[in-house]
Amino acid sequence: MKKVYTRTGDGGTTSIGGDIRVSKADHRIETLGSLDELNVSIGICRSMMNDNPEMLSYLKGIQQSLMKVMSNVALTADIRAERAPEITEEMIKGIEEKIDYITSVTSQPKCYILPGGTPLSSFLHKARVDTRRAERNLWRLNEQDPLPENLLKYVNRLADLFFILSRNELLKHGLVEEHWCLSQDPCCGC
Repeated sequence: MKKVYTRTGDGGTTSIGGDIRVSKADHRIETLGSLDELNVSIGICRSMMNDNPEMLSYLKGIQQSLMKVMSNVALTADIRAERAPEITEEMIKGIEEKIDYITSVTSQPKCYILPGGTPLSSFLHKARVDTRRAERNLWRLNEQDPLPENLLKYVNRLADLFFILSRNELLKHGLVEEHWCLSQDPCCGC
């Protein structure tokens, strides 16, 4: 029987694509961890969407695409082109179309929105901030080992998607968003 534990990481290293051992403190590992956390947040959101099979399927597709992103990150640039799945323009365009559609029924916000409302809306905001953290990590990694441009664009669009999905969730339940504005600059009358 194959065991889950290997003991190979007991000394503080782990393996990335191409059977290369790196420190668990390596920025690539931090980046992979932040993408994994994002994938978990999306899974939590999916677990709360039993009444929406279309969105369940859509977010499952996002999770599968995130696995492609992680596959790219796990490989160094010199071997990525030959082994990693491609992050395509069509994937980016698909997210943009979903954002545009949802925005057409929710409107653009005029000020800052306080996360909350429903558990699902809150977790969609959590997915948004997890995406932004992963994106920051990707850009840091990109400085030392260039990543595909489409990968960086894709993750950037994901944060926008989760923002608009969280707003749509509130509106679907007839809830009013809580706003925050600078007192000297009331952008929306709050």
